[in-house]
Amino acid sequence: MHILKTAGSSILSLIESEYPPERIAYHYPADNIKRPEGAIDIGVGHVVFGYHKELGYDEGRYFTFVRDPMKRMLSQINFALAHYPRNLPDIHTRGLRHAVVTRNFWFYDDTLVRTFAGIKDTIPFGKLDESAVEQSLENARRHFFFIGEQENFEADLRALVTFMGWRMPLTTPSRNIGVYEGYDYNDDDRRCLAEITQYDTILWKALKREKLIANSPAPRESAVVALLRASAGRAKQAARSLKRKMRSSLHRR
Repeated sequence: MHILKTAGSSILSLIESEYPPERIAYHYPADNIKRPEGAIDIGVGHVVFGYHKELGYDEGRYFTFVRDPMKRMLSQINFALAHYPRNLPDIHTRGLRHAVVTRNFWFYDDTLVRTFAGIKDTIPFGKLDESAVEQSLENARRHFFFIGEQENFEADLRALVTFMGWRMPLTTPSRNIGVYEGYDYNDDDRRCLAEITQYDTILWKALKREKLIANSPAPRESAVVALLRASAGRAKQAARSLKRKMRSSLHRR
């Protein structure tokens, strides 16, 4: 699940190096929507939770990367200003608040919550509440086997690669990186940024608090490392049990 401006293009490069193109389902509405005719190994794109149903599956397991909501939204807005300025009309003359409200796009309104909850634009701009955060958390608990964080990208990428059995790239793949410096954010713009990410921030903090993000700050352990550690522990326990049975068998003989 590629959330806008969270290193998703880097993950896409890695996926394309691991899976044959005819077995990847793409959903990038701007330029690439493709569903293989045969079996699907993996689906990727700017999708929301529930994409597995679009692909014809009753169940789906997801992974994604998240990011500090304010920084993510700022990056998304800057990217739009650099490449799709028509998406934010009159921002230079009337400010960010007018631009996002006028455009009324769901991805300028708590994108993280709308994505995790599978809401997208089914709830109008500015009308989310904490029930959407609860739905997002429940989906994260039940359906996401890995959630990484861009702020810990190198470590989380390594954990994901290990978990998936992929080959770790010699250099971290990266693309779609840019800086836009043509707009000066004023105090009202910053207040607007806080408002349109308020529920994203609640969700992001909850994901950290519940240790659903792979590498949370110490002393929390990586969720993937914990899983691998638990698997290794079970394997060692089984090996010890087998040795005891073999010794017992030898003694009886």
